[in-house]
Amino acid sequence: MNTKLLLVSLSMALSAISMPVMAQGTPTEVKISDTKQTITVGDNSINFYDEGGPTGPATPREGEAKRVSEITFVPENPAKKVMVNFTKMDIFLSSLGEQNSQFVKVYSGKEAKKENLLKSFTKNETGLVRSTADDGALTIVFENDFRGSRDGWEAVVSQFTPQQMVVSGFDVKQFTKGTVCADDKGQQILSFNIKATETLNPLTTTSFKFKTNGTHAEIAHATLYSTRMSDAFSTTKKIGEVDVNGDEFEIATEAVTLFEGDNWFWLTYDISEMAEEGKKVDAVLVSATLSDGAHEVANGNPIGDRTIKNIVEFVQGNNTKKVNNKLTFKTKNANEYTTRYEASTEERTMTFLPANAGKKIMIDFSKFDIMYSKRKDVGVRAKFAVYSGSDKNGKLLWKLDNADASKVGPKKILRSEAEDGALTIAFNPETYASSYTGDGFVAEVSEFVSTPLSFKESVVNQVSKDVASVGTADIDIISFNVKAEGDQGELKLNGITLDLKESKNAINKISILSTGDAEEVSSTAKTVATVTEFGANNTLDITFAEPLSLVEGNNWLRVRYDSKNDAAAESKLDAAITALNFGATSQNITNGNPEGECVLKNIVILQSGVNAKKVIANGGSLMFYDDGGAEGNESKNFDGTITFEPVSPGYGIKLVAKEWYVAGRNKMSIYYGGEKKDKADMEYGRSPELKELITKSADGKITVNYKTTTYAGKGFAIEVSSVRLSELAVTSVKTESIVAEKNMKGATDLAMMRVDVETAGDYGTVEVKNFAVTATDGAIVKNVKVYATGQEKEFSPVNLFGQTTTSPYEVTGSYVMNDRGTYHFWITYDLSTTANVGDKASASLASITTNIKTETPAAAVTATTTIQKGISGTLEVGADKEHKTIQSAINALKTGIDGPVTISIQPGDYKENVFVPAIDGMSENNTLLITSSTGNYSDVKIHNNDFNLGYSEDKMANEHGVFTFDGATYTTLRGVDVTIDGSVKYPSVVHVRNQSRNVTVENCYIHARMTTDYQNKIVLVNMYSRNEANKNNDNFTLKGSILEGGQQGVKLGGTSFVALPKQFGGKVLNNTFKNNGNFAIYAMNEDNVEIIGNTIINTESDYKNFKAIDVTSNGLVKIEQNKINLKTKNYSGGINIRTIIADATTPATIVNNSIINESNSNDSYGIIVDNKETSNVNFAHNTLVFRGAAKMGKLIQLPADANNIVITQNILQNEAEGYVYSLVGKNSPDAIKFLKNNLYTTGESFAIKSGTKYATFDDWKDVSKEADSYNEKVEFLDADVLEPKTVGHLVNTVLLNYATKDINNKERNANHPTMGAYEFSTEVVIPKSVVGYPEIANITDNSVDVKVKADENGKVYILIKKQSEAAPTVDEVVRDGKSVSVSKDTEVIETINNLTKDETYVAYIVYEGTRGGQSSVESTQPFTVTKPAPIPEPVVTATNITINAGEPANLTATVTSGTEPYTITWYNGKRQKVETNVVPTECDQYTVEVVDKNGKTASAVCDVIVKGESVTATLENLFLENESHWTGAKGTGYFLSGSYKFHNGANLEYNYFYDCMYSNETATSYSGLQDMWRGSVGKGYDNSENYGVVYPSPGKIDVLNKDNGDIIRGFYVTNTAWAYNAIKNGDGISDVAGGFQKGDYFKLIIKGLKADGTESQVEYYLADYRSENEADHYALNSWQWVDLKALGEVKSVSFKMEGTKKNKWGLTTPAYFAFDNFNGVRNEKEGTTISAKNNQTIDISSNFTPDGSNATVKYSIAEILPNTVKTEVSINEATGELTIKGNNNEEFTVVVGMTQAGKTEYVRIPVKVATGISTFAEDSNDATISVQNGEIVVNGKANDYTVEVYSTSGMLVGKATATANNAVRIPSTSKGLYVVKVVMGNQKITKSVLVK
Repeated sequence: MNTKLLLVSLSMALSAISMPVMAQGTPTEVKISDTKQTITVGDNSINFYDEGGPTGPATPREGEAKRVSEITFVPENPAKKVMVNFTKMDIFLSSLGEQNSQFVKVYSGKEAKKENLLKSFTKNETGLVRSTADDGALTIVFENDFRGSRDGWEAVVSQFTPQQMVVSGFDVKQFTKGTVCADDKGQQILSFNIKATETLNPLTTTSFKFKTNGTHAEIAHATLYSTRMSDAFSTTKKIGEVDVNGDEFEIATEAVTLFEGDNWFWLTYDISEMAEEGKKVDAVLVSATLSDGAHEVANGNPIGDRTIKNIVEFVQGNNTKKVNNKLTFKTKNANEYTTRYEASTEERTMTFLPANAGKKIMIDFSKFDIMYSKRKDVGVRAKFAVYSGSDKNGKLLWKLDNADASKVGPKKILRSEAEDGALTIAFNPETYASSYTGDGFVAEVSEFVSTPLSFKESVVNQVSKDVASVGTADIDIISFNVKAEGDQGELKLNGITLDLKESKNAINKISILSTGDAEEVSSTAKTVATVTEFGANNTLDITFAEPLSLVEGNNWLRVRYDSKNDAAAESKLDAAITALNFGATSQNITNGNPEGECVLKNIVILQSGVNAKKVIANGGSLMFYDDGGAEGNESKNFDGTITFEPVSPGYGIKLVAKEWYVAGRNKMSIYYGGEKKDKADMEYGRSPELKELITKSADGKITVNYKTTTYAGKGFAIEVSSVRLSELAVTSVKTESIVAEKNMKGATDLAMMRVDVETAGDYGTVEVKNFAVTATDGAIVKNVKVYATGQEKEFSPVNLFGQTTTSPYEVTGSYVMNDRGTYHFWITYDLSTTANVGDKASASLASITTNIKTETPAAAVTATTTIQKGISGTLEVGADKEHKTIQSAINALKTGIDGPVTISIQPGDYKENVFVPAIDGMSENNTLLITSSTGNYSDVKIHNNDFNLGYSEDKMANEHGVFTFDGATYTTLRGVDVTIDGSVKYPSVVHVRNQSRNVTVENCYIHARMTTDYQNKIVLVNMYSRNEANKNNDNFTLKGSILEGGQQGVKLGGTSFVALPKQFGGKVLNNTFKNNGNFAIYAMNEDNVEIIGNTIINTESDYKNFKAIDVTSNGLVKIEQNKINLKTKNYSGGINIRTIIADATTPATIVNNSIINESNSNDSYGIIVDNKETSNVNFAHNTLVFRGAAKMGKLIQLPADANNIVITQNILQNEAEGYVYSLVGKNSPDAIKFLKNNLYTTGESFAIKSGTKYATFDDWKDVSKEADSYNEKVEFLDADVLEPKTVGHLVNTVLLNYATKDINNKERNANHPTMGAYEFSTEVVIPKSVVGYPEIANITDNSVDVKVKADENGKVYILIKKQSEAAPTVDEVVRDGKSVSVSKDTEVIETINNLTKDETYVAYIVYEGTRGGQSSVESTQPFTVTKPAPIPEPVVTATNITINAGEPANLTATVTSGTEPYTITWYNGKRQKVETNVVPTECDQYTVEVVDKNGKTASAVCDVIVKGESVTATLENLFLENESHWTGAKGTGYFLSGSYKFHNGANLEYNYFYDCMYSNETATSYSGLQDMWRGSVGKGYDNSENYGVVYPSPGKIDVLNKDNGDIIRGFYVTNTAWAYNAIKNGDGISDVAGGFQKGDYFKLIIKGLKADGTESQVEYYLADYRSENEADHYALNSWQWVDLKALGEVKSVSFKMEGTKKNKWGLTTPAYFAFDNFNGVRNEKEGTTISAKNNQTIDISSNFTPDGSNATVKYSIAEILPNTVKTEVSINEATGELTIKGNNNEEFTVVVGMTQAGKTEYVRIPVKVATGISTFAEDSNDATISVQNGEIVVNGKANDYTVEVYSTSGMLVGKATATANNAVRIPSTSKGLYVVKVVMGNQKITKSVLVK
């Protein structure tokens, strides 16, 4: 019977009953529902479930309202009651408490009242709850506020007969969190839980006895509260209280009725108002008297106590506090997350009273920050005052009345003058706004007795700077504070004794300043002494001009020096106070010599303009500062230059930055030599920073220019010195073979050898001119090249030094080395394409030649490689081909390629992510082409919806697309459609990464939904380079493709780090970009970029600032022949040049571009140049037209300071009333050349420059010097194709050598080419279709797309007619057809609607030229307007299988849908192919993959459970990519390994993963959440690859091999990298900062659930710092065995983690652990066999190897001996001595463990117990046996005796005889355990001895 169906039917029937009481028999199964139910429980139990029943999940919340379901169970027998046993619980608890959580609440009785609540369950809590109600009923409520899905619960409801309640135990806990203060009320100190069982005659409380552990003097009162079953403290229910007058006290209580289970009580203290700072309070529960009598509490004294720390917060209201000695008084923070005091507009007061007679109160503020605005009308003025006396009527001692005081307070001790000694503080914040509060105050409030003013202590600080200039006056050296205490009389300081240290010869004056109560010098400071004569000694007694009257508290003074003008550089200035002179008395000072000193140096401060040159002595130095000097800030818009030069030839200037705060665009330019040059040799700013530099000029000079902009900061401090120079020279040449042992024929740029050329020296250059390369095996070498990478030690085939094809291989070129360091060169080979397998190629370097001499390598190195076989030819992909997927074909190339390879993809739909890695052999010869077999992108579609990056150390480096070039080189993707399914957040569609050089994408359709926000950024073609040297993706080409949608069309660019080589060679050619979101073409840090012949159309983007082309580049940049037509919904631009820096001899070209921008936004533009650094760019023959209503839009915007910019022969026409030109900057555009342009605007102003408008063309010419240009409107032949109708003055031009063809590649007139992008011609040219067009696409039930592409500009007419109708004439097509503009070689797609379904049509087209003329009629093939039926997707299901060990699995899959025939392939969990009759050795998940006739794919997973003997879960059956992990993000909620099911949970919405996971990451460091799946070992146990990671919630593992469970031997555990890092360094969120300290621990609890529902557990410490011995503290970072046999036979295990590092939310140590080999075998080594007799003690410690530390060594017997062994064995934990007790001859094995600092070593020791031979102790009178110097020595007293020595294996190793008192020596005994037998007549004595 279908039980689930029956229950559904029953539920439907019941829903019709208004009172759903089941009276017709008791059900066997009940589910909770939205309808309230009442169920009668009979003698048979009821299975009780959530809404999903035993197999389905709990029903999630819908909408915003919480789902609440209720059910009541009543007993059938009135003498019985109902109980419920929850055996499984899986519901959700959020961090928000009740919100978004699920709870199962159980109430006693029929009503869900708060007072009836017995138990609340959540998460994975289980347990038994019994009714205590008189009617025996239980009511269960499911409160569900969770939208997600959880398994719910399983429970059993039954009747029970109540039994007498008894107490089963007391659980007592000490409250230790936080400190307490004198007079505090209601402070928690102890909680205890009375655990009761059964429910009949519930017990009640009478009284409780407590002790204080001797702390009663600090306690005034005790109160007891009850919270029933809740373990959360509450004061709602007070049950008793008592004053505390002694160490023991008793609290009589009201009668509190106990419940079965938990009954929580809470003891609080009122702290005595006389409690002293530092004392403790504690509590012990001694006994509890209940209605059944007294119960002694054995465990009532838990560890811990609370400390008294008298801190009083200033809270609202009028407060009074007694002060016993002293306390701390402070403002109350607004909350725990801020340092600001709480806001209020109510006054609060605090009156302090002395606790002791004869004393008064004083207050001393150490911190003060109260808000007090300088202006009455702005901000807040808080009120704060201190009064003498017990209220505000007393004398006002101090009042806050100015803004300056609001930050410092009274700056003196305030003392009560009242008779009662009281002091009152009044405070009103006067605001409710937290922004108008400060950080408050901290003060010490204490009792005092009036005393005379006297010296208290001195504080001496070093205040000197590290450096000062020679000749500087008033150099601060030290400050000192003469602190005084007392309030009577006066105290005067007459002088000081000063030790000058080493300063005497460098100074000419000493000044002593008094600065009052502040250390800093202010305008009120006064000089109290001046000394200019220092005498003969270093120590001076300095008498003040007049005695200085001291005040109570702080009295600060300062020592200053004037340095001599001729003081020697490097002189040290320092001082020490040795004594204070108070006139009649003197006070020696012992702390008067603080660390530090000031060093005199020569200093230069840079001035504006050209500074006088500074000559520096040989070996001398000075400090060089910006114009703000050492202390001040630099000036804005500063420009200064200075030259430093050495005194003598052979010396040079060295710069070392001591401080570098250069920011913004401020820049320091360095010129080697004595003058500025056109180009700086080095430039420094915010990045890169100047660190250290030595001139490279032979004369040793350096010239420095420093410029600031509108930003001014701290500037710089540079040490300038003169050092001896040497000319740059080569010091060594070293070579290293870097080639792989095996390679492929046809390889190009194969790096054979690295050549390291080391240079040393300071100036000059060394030019490398030749490499002599020897090819000992050179027959297959076709070309030898040398590449240079400078001082970057990473190969890149970019900077070619030279090459040769002629042997002997002399590679000539030129490379200039201009700095010290190591330069790297690379010898590469091009190998023959006809080489044979086994052929070799070798390389060695004979020498290099520089402009100075020939250098030979330090050692001869030969690099050799051997040709191996690779793959070449064509691999086919398709449903009926060998390779069903593209990735399969790519993977087939992993052994390498040795010729051109084509992967030919048959028409079809391929749902997969494709990765093309670096493949051995890829080269210019051995290319890889991945192409559709037809070459038509519409035939092959590659798509997917599978992207989930998860956490990653370098997120961007691991991003991928649907198609990813992942290190591939010389690879082309051609003629395919690539896209993303749905709204999956791929970062890109086609992705290029990991040095994928010389990659081409051509004739493809790449598309995705359009996005404009960066959170959903999709780049259609994207590339990423790590910020490391030479890791770029150079020479990428995108051509002939269509890129539609996305946020960006194509993003080119490599590393952004300024100091690293840039990516270069990117080409974007002849593509069409449609409606991209933010950019069409984005080239950032891409040098030599070419963007040519592209069409960019955008009418959909609403992004503010859409950019068709956005470029940052250097070098040979070309942006040419692009057609841009924009009509976006926000502002937009055609070409944005951020920065282009080209060479003056080969300028960058922005040529032959057509830009139409129709916009209503004033921010829109045609072309913009952003950066004034842009230089050497030609803008020529562009046609720019602006339309719309953007009255401030500009056609071209330039920085006025741009260098060598040419604007010539362009048509610039603004029809939107905006500007033609916009210049930015104050300077004149002197380096911009405007000439021979046609310019026009319909606006009132022709141009604008930094806010200044130029109304007319003539006004503009005055400022710009534009020459030979015209101001007339141009008429165009077509609105979209900007060919001019007439030529007129548009040909008053000259031919430019960089623009000899127009936008359509038409040759320009050699003498007078036409301005703008299009060359004028009167010729009538009629377009015709490009091959393959016109074409029909995207047929629906009523529409069709007609695609056309023409070979010339013009217009096309499109007409659709039924096939049955006569073909139209040209005139009919022109008259009735739809007209669309066409541009040369640009595909146009026009949608024709309103067609009739199932009708057959033909599309007819006629072209018209721009100057007239019409083509003949062209037509398409007939087509029927019927939307193609979707190709069915295959669906496959796989059946779970259970088998006995050794049986075949017989895997079964059922395929439905899709198209036959099917290809079916099975894989195991390791992703290895298997047959259906595979015989599994362990439980595993098998995946079936199906490919149908159309190439559609489907997959399914089934479980195969293997019954029988248990198999270890090694996790090695699970597949992982290298350095990765599995979190369950794409899983089934569990995984299988060995004989076990490991449960897993994942919440993808929040990237939250929990329970069991696995990893193979080898790094052991932790730097962020992406590292949370790393172990602390870096590998699995025994160096295996995979290991488990558990975040237990509860991390359940099911036993599968036996239905009723099995014994689990144990498993290996260690910490994760995250937990280990937190233990060592702190977790950042616990209440106690930092790593583990003494007393801390981190513990794993393993719980086993048996078949009968009972549990057992084992605990294991992953970190333990509890020992008194610090050497014992440990945190595991190695695999350690945890024995689990003590759990018994279990059906499942789960985990819990506990520790001491916590905050208010709980444990803060990351609750993760790593595991491996679940139910594995403990690693044990074999020990030495011992032979023993009854009561014998044997030291077995030599079998172990302690780590040599001071950590405690502890021995234990690791495994209980079997019952068959009669001998008793015990061990001394400290010494490792085994004691053997037994009277039977038997042999067995003892497993002993030695543990030290958390690590345990196990040894199996065979034991042989023998009887009948007596033994003796070492003090036996018959004989003595000892070990001396490695020899066994026996001395017997018998006349004659024999000695035999046996090994533990029984072999005789020595024998001797002797007479009385003559010793027997058995020499040369190797270390180990031996059995010595002594035979003396009839007596035989045997003893085991250990030779060490």
